[in-house]
Amino acid sequence: MAVPPNAETEPGFTHWVHKLGDVAKEAGMKVSFFGTEQTLAAIEIVSERHKDIIPITYTRFDAWEDFLIFTRELAANDLFIIVSSRKGYNSYIELLNKLPYYLSRYFTRHSYIILYPEQLDTSINMADIQQADGKLIETISEQFGAINEAGKRIRKKFWKK
Repeated sequence: MAVPPNAETEPGFTHWVHKLGDVAKEAGMKVSFFGTEQTLAAIEIVSERHKDIIPITYTRFDAWEDFLIFTRELAANDLFIIVSSRKGYNSYIELLNKLPYYLSRYFTRHSYIILYPEQLDTSINMADIQQADGKLIETISEQFGAINEAGKRIRKKFWKK
């Protein structure tokens, strides 16, 4: 997974790291993160709950101008996930505008996903909400999941044919 610098400053950061960890756990996949030292450190902190369940590797990658190096890093069955950003946000890299060309030209033998995490209006002060974002989203997600499961069980009891 290629993660741009400053991705950890975006509001959807903890959410997508947790969700991808959940997907990897369910699929029995290992995860390899490529990013700057600071970004990888932030991912490692957020990934703590998955570290004993799925194999995770962290590789420093600062050379976004050499994006095509990933063609050598990927095996035939790997799923390549590229975290991107919208123009005007902290983790936006202009080079990622070339992603459609690179992927259609050099990654034709690979499966890939371009992930655009949730991003809020730029007038919102991220320092005020960054700390609460991950736990809040995780708690809400878990609560809705539990409510959804309870609803399914109740429906089965009352709607038997």
